Amino acid sequence: MSCRICGGPTAEVFRKRILDRHDIAYLRCGACGFLQTEEPFWLAQAYEEPLSAADTGLVSRPLSLAPHIELIIRRGFDLHGRFLDYGGGPGLFVRLMRDRGFNFYRQDRYVAPILCRYFDLEDLPVHERRFELVTAFELLEHLPRPGIEIREMLNLSDCILCSTELVPGGSIGDIETWWYLGLAHGQHISFFTRDSLSAMASSVGCRYLQLSPNLHCITRLADIQERLDRDPDMRNLDSLTWPDMEYVLSRRTKS
Repeated sequence: MSCRICGGPTAEVFRKRILDRHDIAYLRCGACGFLQTEEPFWLAQAYEEPLSAADTGLVSRPLSLAPHIELIIRRGFDLHGRFLDYGGGPGLFVRLMRDRGFNFYRQDRYVAPILCRYFDLEDLPVHERRFELVTAFELLEHLPRPGIEIREMLNLSDCILCSTELVPGGSIGDIETWWYLGLAHGQHISFFTRDSLSAMASSVGCRYLQLSPNLHCITRLADIQERLDRDPDMRNLDSLTWPDMEYVLSRRTKS
């Protein structure tokens, strides 16, 4: 198989059993270091339960990310713009950010917007589906064709913030025992290095910046570093908690 990121040659490095039923190959690119599974024929089974019971970070992750993303927005983006959490699960991150006063919406193909109903991408008219920033947390590793999905995100915004664990350095043995392979749920199929993220960004005409060990930026914005180096705009924002409740009640009355 060719690398799904840069098209380079891959070689099988180990095999693992996923979902307690399929023995599958993991292949590594000799050019960019990207690690991928064989063609993921098991995804329908993996997403029978979209929210894995093993994802115990489903709550703690949005709670820890919200203040960091708020600071990034305050440094580099329009506080009053629209934002989108892509692959946002039940919508906890969106609800947290709206409670902080940021006009966030959510997108997800597999999970209903339980915590942010009426604030989903599909609730916006097509002409309003353009965003200051798209966030995508713990999503890239789920994608069978990451480059295609990144292009879809770039149709919505010029800047993407995404979180994913990078392939550990060291021996293949270190990677073979890596918890992030997610063997129990079988949903993780794409594993990145800095080089593969940079190659993916270049393939869509973007820059890549690593903002922290697990937080990455793919952007068309030429001045992104200057933006992120600015002092944050600390103007108070009114929480959207109460107006959101009024809006939801008005929608339910009309329906």
